[in-house]
Amino acid sequence: MNTSMPKGMTYRMTDTITNYQAAQLLAKAEEIALIQCSDRRNTSDPLPLGIYQRSGPNQGLYSLLDGDLDRIILQMRPGASEKDIREVRMILRNTVPIRQRTPNRDLVPVANGIFDYRSQVLMPFSPDYVFLSKISVPYNPSARNVVIHNQDDGTDWDVEGWMQELFSDPELVDLMWHIIGAVVRSNVGWGRTAWFYSSSGNSGKGTILALLRALVGRENCVSVRLADMDKNFALEPIMRAACIMTDENNVGEYVDKSSNAKALVTGDNVSISRKYRDAVEFQFKGFM
Repeated sequence: MNTSMPKGMTYRMTDTITNYQAAQLLAKAEEIALIQCSDRRNTSDPLPLGIYQRSGPNQGLYSLLDGDLDRIILQMRPGASEKDIREVRMILRNTVPIRQRTPNRDLVPVANGIFDYRSQVLMPFSPDYVFLSKISVPYNPSARNVVIHNQDDGTDWDVEGWMQELFSDPELVDLMWHIIGAVVRSNVGWGRTAWFYSSSGNSGKGTILALLRALVGRENCVSVRLADMDKNFALEPIMRAACIMTDENNVGEYVDKSSNAKALVTGDNVSISRKYRDAVEFQFKGFM
């Protein structure tokens, strides 16, 4: 390409880009936004930066983890210092759009797309839908109750039969299936919690929780004891969780603070303290 320039003037080639240029390029190349984590927002409240995941186990989600954004910054600007990374983040905070979490209660993000509960249709992932967590198993429209045969003792096992063995009351069996459905539909805001109680051990409580964690994915569940919910930084993990499951709450333990627990159940805003970062107003819609 021929160019004309004044005699004696030369172009100086640069081997790097500025932080501002890096931020502008990132904003064009990636889906980055400030994520509004509740239905109501005070304009003075800081919002977390989220970056859309196009592949990997978190495909279809906006990640709020600093590490996911920092890796992209370092790819765009190799050798960037910690100060450079902070500056790029600051520039992004002042230039990218604000996006609210998807409020549609019928949309369920799963491993292979977004399942529309109302229309029973699986849709592809899209950055237009803002989800922070999902169910780790894929939706399978042909799924059936599988019978597992044990050749050693000749017995058969299936999850529906096992559920009926756990409870003598058919209404409790039906309730347990409703609880499983509530855990999967993590964008509803149920206004209820489930408490498993038995006066003896080996009652199946732990096995049911293991089943639920396998269904949702361990990485999408958090365990926060009731007594810890008002402690600093205890709620930070729920920002990327589909549900809260706790195996044990101490017997006889007195809970003198429960405001956060009540807010999580009712879907009210909670202020989540984050280490070395601004607190975030968050609305939890999953099941506990």
